[in-house]
Amino acid sequence: MINCSDDPVKDWVLDQRTKKDQMFKTSDESPLSDEDKGTFKGLLYFPYNPQYRVIATFKKVTGTDTVKMLTTKNEFKSFIYEGDMLFKLEGKIFNLKAFRATFYEADHYFVPFTDLTTGKETYETGRYLEIPFQNSNEYVIDFNRAYNPWCIYNLFKYNCPIPPDYNQLNIRIEAGELIYKKH
Repeated sequence: MINCSDDPVKDWVLDQRTKKDQMFKTSDESPLSDEDKGTFKGLLYFPYNPQYRVIATFKKVTGTDTVKMLTTKNEFKSFIYEGDMLFKLEGKIFNLKAFRATFYEADHYFVPFTDLTTGKETYETGRYLEIPFQNSNEYVIDFNRAYNPWCIYNLFKYNCPIPPDYNQLNIRIEAGELIYKKH
C-alpha cells in the first residue's frame, strides 16, 4: 500500500499496519490460529493522530533493578527497569517506566501501559510500545504505534506481561491498536 500524505511518519505507520495485517493473515509467525487466519480482515486502529506523537525526556536510572511483571498466565517475567519517560500531553505531564527484557536480546525499551481506553476500546490488560534504544535523553513516544499483546489473539499460546499499575495513564490515548474482534 502506498500512502501519499504530507506526513512521512504517518505514511510509515500506515504502511507498517498494512504489513502487519499481511503477516497476520499469511505468515507462519502469525499469532492467529489457522482457522482465524481464514476469516481475518485486518486489525482495527484509532485514526492516525500526530497529537499522540510526543517528545519524552528520558531519566535513566543508575544501577539495575529487576522487576517481575505478572503475566496473563499468572506467572512472572523479569525485566530490567531502565528509567522514566516524562512527557506532556493535553497540557499535563505523564510518566511511563521503560524496561529492557531479560529473556531475549532487544534493541528497544519495552513500555507496557494502560489508559482510560483500556477495557473499553482497547485490550483489557493494556497495550505495549517498543521505543528503540538511542544515546540521548530525548525520545519520541508515538502512541500511534501502540499495539496489543499477542495473547489477545491466542490466549492459550502466549504468556503476556500485564502493564504494572504505575504505568497507568489517567488520560484517553486514542491512538494505536483497538481491541481485536474476530471477523
